[in-house]
Amino acid sequence: WKNKMITLAPFFMILVMFADFWNRVCAYDRAGIFPKSSVSFGDFWIYLYGGMKVYRPQDGTVFLFPVIWILLLAMPAFLTLHYPFRDMLDIGPQILCRSGSRKNWWLSKCFWNLCCTTCFYLIVLLTALFLCILWKRPLTADLHPRVIQILFQLTDQPTEVSPLLPWYTF
Repeated sequence: WKNKMITLAPFFMILVMFADFWNRVCAYDRAGIFPKSSVSFGDFWIYLYGGMKVYRPQDGTVFLFPVIWILLLAMPAFLTLHYPFRDMLDIGPQILCRSGSRKNWWLSKCFWNLCCTTCFYLIVLLTALFLCILWKRPLTADLHPRVIQILFQLTDQPTEVSPLLPWYTF
């Protein structure tokens, strides 16, 4: 049961993040800031991996912790490192001693981490695509500078956006 929940964790995480993204987009649409019909998969992708604007400490400037970005980068570490940690508390030391090759044991754990991290980000990508299809958002990498400017509160930043920006995360 625990392994199934670990596999479903990225799916539920992206569901919550998409709900937050869509609620913001709808609020900005109701306020007349930008129409929600212009939002695409590329905008959601940047919302997930965009991080935050450069923080410059000044009087009255509040640091907004980039929770979404940190979760997307930290969660794979917690999910993948659970197995080697549990393995070392269980039968891992015996396997390590009986196999006679610490190097092979270590390489197998590294390969496990690589596979799990790849699967995590694949689940994130497929879930994001599925949600955009479900909400009838265009599956394009188009970025709308106004959407990015508002979502990331970039008031003093230029709004020129490279068309390749969503693909830089790969």
